[in-house]
Amino acid sequence: ILADWGGWKGEDVPALRAALRLDHGGWVARPLGQIGTPDAIRALVMDLSTASDIESQTGFALKKLGARAVPFLMPLLENQEKSVLAAQVIAEMDPLPISFASTWVATALDVEAHIEARVAALRGIAALGPAAEQASEGLHVLLKDGNPELQKQVSTTLRAVRDPIVVEQMAKSCQPTAS
Repeated sequence: ILADWGGWKGEDVPALRAALRLDHGGWVARPLGQIGTPDAIRALVMDLSTASDIESQTGFALKKLGARAVPFLMPLLENQEKSVLAAQVIAEMDPLPISFASTWVATALDVEAHIEARVAALRGIAALGPAAEQASEGLHVLLKDGNPELQKQVSTTLRAVRDPIVVEQMAKSCQPTAS
């Protein structure tokens, strides 16, 4: 009933957040998505962080919010365990929030940034998939970075965006028998 009630306002967020805590991923997520204020989005992201997948009303609401939700998903992208959830939400947004790709590339390349932020940026780019291939060209230098965590994530990211630089690497890993 609450999901279809309509007329929701920002002042309704605390009550809706409390109701969502009682029913994680439940239909109360939709009104929070309709409100779409920063507090409402934070409540949705907090609920997503307790989930095991995005197949819920919370995942639906965040996907519908699109690019507005992306900055709030960044802390989840920094967390190894929860990054998969945030990446899945981003990957299923329509339209894809491709406008973040250049910012994420800059963050990934920024040697002054914390490693968690750099890895999160790479995970965000990977979530965009092939749509971010052009933006990913600047990431090639990170393949030789001294940080193993960053190297691993950049390889994963370049495979996800189908960057041509990983074709030879992937072919070698397949151990082809033909010359």
